[in-house]
This record gives sequence, C-alpha cells and structure tokens, in this order.
Amino acid sequence: MSAEPANGAEQPRAPAQPQYYGLFVTEDEWGFLWRPRDEGVSLSAEGVSWRIGGVERARAWNEVEGVSLAESVFRRHGNTYICTIHFQGGPPLFVAGAAAGGHPEPERGSVYREFVQTLHARLARPEFSAVPLNAGGDESGAILMKFMLAIVALFLVGQLLVFIFSGQPLQVLLVSAVGGFFVWRLWRVKQKIDPIPYSPRDLPQELLP
Repeated sequence: MSAEPANGAEQPRAPAQPQYYGLFVTEDEWGFLWRPRDEGVSLSAEGVSWRIGGVERARAWNEVEGVSLAESVFRRHGNTYICTIHFQGGPPLFVAGAAAGGHPEPERGSVYREFVQTLHARLARPEFSAVPLNAGGDESGAILMKFMLAIVALFLVGQLLVFIFSGQPLQVLLVSAVGGFFVWRLWRVKQKIDPIPYSPRDLPQELLP
C-alpha cells in the first residue's frame, strides 16, 4: 500500500479487507514502559481489531470517539511515537511505532506511519467530522500533569521557606537547584502532552517517524 504525504494530499484509503500492521499494542498506557507483549492491529471497512493476551478485540468505526498522536515521554533510545484511539464505553487502544525494546526501528516506523495515515484517511470522511484529533495527548493527561506540577511547586516552596527561616543557606541552594531542574523536566513533559487539534488531512509530521 502506498503512503502519500498527509499535507493536504489524498491519503491511503481504508482497505475493504483487513490490513494487518505488525505494531505493538496495549490497552494500558504503562504497558509500553517495560517490554510490550501484544503485537498486531488491523484496519478494515468495518473498524479496528487487535489482540490482547490472546483475546480478540474489535471496535466499529462509529465507536471511535477520539484519536491522539504523541511522542512517548518514556522513550529509551530515541523518539518513540504512540497513536491512541479512544472508543465509546471501553478502554483506549495504544499503538506504538517502536521495537520490542522501546527503541526506534526504521522498518517498524514506516509501518506505523502507514497505519496512522490509513486510520486518518477513514476519519477524514464527513461522518467523522466531530471526532476530536489531538497532537501531543489528551485533555485528561494534560490536567493530571498540571496538577502534579502544582503539587511539586507547592512542596518546593514549603521546603524553601523552612530552610530560609531556619537559616540554612546551603539547603536553600540545593533545594532550589534540584527542585528547579525537576520542575523544568515536568514542564517539558507537560508541553509534549498538551493537546493541540489537527486535521485528518494535515497530520502533524513531527509526530510521525
């Protein structure tokens, strides 16, 4: 199947027969943190199908209620990209464009790109115009990260005040340096998962291998 550019040009059509993609999948976002176990997702005229723990899963196109494209914040050896498909009344499906060890793999990356393009070719139809597409992540993840940042910032301010009033300048410098670096890292993660809407005919190329 040919993969054409997604910057306004026509994209691959969703196949009438199931098209298999050898990509790692999970219904638990943390499943990619360690060695992934489940592999394989298919797209067809009917919908999306995959296998988790040896059990077949299948959802129809009209059950898709959102898609997110993101770069994994848990990458090990380079950029790892994840496509999340949200379904009505069930867990989301996470599809990764990486090898079993979590590192990028050119061959699997090209399969991931084709999968994302074919998925969005189907979602470009008028009947799916209300389905939200977000680059970076979803709203719930962004809210959670904002909450974590607020908690960490309050904790650091509290520690600084304690050391300042107790006259411990060395501890103040240490907490400021370590705390500032930690907050900066969390802020970078937040920037990666902040949802930014995009069009199915204009995919965010920076989130594709």
